[in-house]
Amino acid sequence: DIEFLSQGLVLAHAATAATEQAIPSSTSALLTWLSEAGALAPTDAGVLERAHALFLSRALACTLDGRPRLAPREVALDEAAAQVLAVAASAGFVFS
Repeated sequence: DIEFLSQGLVLAHAATAATEQAIPSSTSALLTWLSEAGALAPTDAGVLERAHALFLSRALACTLDGRPRLAPREVALDEAAAQVLAVAASAGFVFS
């Protein structure tokens, strides 16, 4: 959802963003770019960056352990997912 939201915001705002830099491809750099371009509030970008880092760390742990990328439910993941969905909804993206 974070990557889809980021790419959707780029499509919606790239033409009006005042930048001479290329639009980055990594999710973390893209969230920073969106914040600097005014397409995403800095606090929302921070929420998404922290959630992305958490999800990525869990996926990496699964990869290193040789497990499928299915993390067991836990409070931190559920809270991060809820925060991502809230940011997405405030940006006009509703995922079900």
